[in-house]
Amino acid sequence: PWWSTTAAMIGLLVSLFSALASYRILYDRSRIRHLADHDPLTQLPNRRQALAELHELTHRGKRNNQPFALLSIDLDGFKPINDEYGHDAGDEVLRTIAQRLLSSVRRGDTVARMGGDEFLVLIDDPLAHDEEHLLAYAARMRSKLSQPMQIIGGDLVYVGASIGIASYPSHADEMHGLIREADQAMYRAKRDKTSGVEIAQAI
Repeated sequence: PWWSTTAAMIGLLVSLFSALASYRILYDRSRIRHLADHDPLTQLPNRRQALAELHELTHRGKRNNQPFALLSIDLDGFKPINDEYGHDAGDEVLRTIAQRLLSSVRRGDTVARMGGDEFLVLIDDPLAHDEEHLLAYAARMRSKLSQPMQIIGGDLVYVGASIGIASYPSHADEMHGLIREADQAMYRAKRDKTSGVEIAQAI
């Protein structure tokens, strides 16, 4: 039969190697894109990817008059863990926080690590204009983050979180304004140390 000839076998081998080479190229490109857009420690989207998604949400909001919100999150009590237990324990805490954040959001929302112990959550929700809804959302998230976690060696550690909220278009109508308003609200939450959650001032 034709497939048992030398020429046919060579052709099949060439086709197989070509397919494998094409797959390898596509896999490497995908991996490079992932590394460029994700934090290597937590595997969350990094600052670059978060800003790109926020840019898209802002443009969509302007086109469709569709609200969305962002949460600026800064951990409380993380530095003492790093200082006392070392960076390996600190990295373990950050990975645990990342998983808790992912389990706290809805499908379609984005959790990103902005750097250090700072995180950003993008909430793609028609109710993003409702302040009570956003405050309850952030309070539930903060409660989950503050639960104790076990680190290397078996010790239990605790971290808190200060969360600032800003929504489009209630608090700003462009990307950098939203980030600024959410960060300022987060710093107020950190200073006041009451609920740990603050919302931006309406424009």
